[in-house]
Amino acid sequence: LLISPLLLTISTAKEIDQEFNAAISALRSHGYTLFPNAIATSDLSLRLHAATATNSTFTLFAPRDPQLFSLDLSSWAPHYTASLLLHVSPSRLPASYLRRLASSHHSLGGPYLKTLLPNRALHIERSRVMLNGTVLESVTVDGVRVLVPDLFLGPCIAVHGLEGILVGGYVPGTDD
Repeated sequence: LLISPLLLTISTAKEIDQEFNAAISALRSHGYTLFPNAIATSDLSLRLHAATATNSTFTLFAPRDPQLFSLDLSSWAPHYTASLLLHVSPSRLPASYLRRLASSHHSLGGPYLKTLLPNRALHIERSRVMLNGTVLESVTVDGVRVLVPDLFLGPCIAVHGLEGILVGGYVPGTDD
C-alpha cells in the first residue's frame, strides 16, 4: 500500500514536467524563443516547477523576442528578474476567461490579475483591432495586446503570446 502513493507522486511529477516542456516547446515553435531561455536561466523555472508540483496553476504572458532582448541588454539583473515575474499570473487563465473578465468589467476599467511579482498586478481590458479591414475583439494586458491567445493550454499551464512586453502596474490598495 505504501508503493501506490509513491508511484502516483512520481507519475504526477513526470506529467507536470511533460506539460511544462510542452509549453516551452509551444513557445519556441511560435517564435517566442527568448522567453523560454529566460525562464530556464533564471529562478523562475524552479518557482514554476514548485508551483505545479503543489497543484498550483499559472499563466505565462510571453513577450516577443525583440522587446525581451532589449530589456535584457538595458536592465540590471534584479530588474530583469522582476520583469520576468511580472509575466506570470498564479492562475491558469485561458483566453476565453480573459475575454469574459475584460467584458464583464469593461465599464469599471477592467479587472486586475495578480502576478508573481509582489504588489504588482496586470490590468485586463478588451480592445478592438483592425485586421484586413475586419474589426476584431481583442484583449490587452497592461495595454499590450494578446497576439497569440491560447498559444498553449494544459491542465495546469496557460500560455499567451503578447505583442510587446509588460511593464506592470500596482495592485490598487497596496504599497510597494
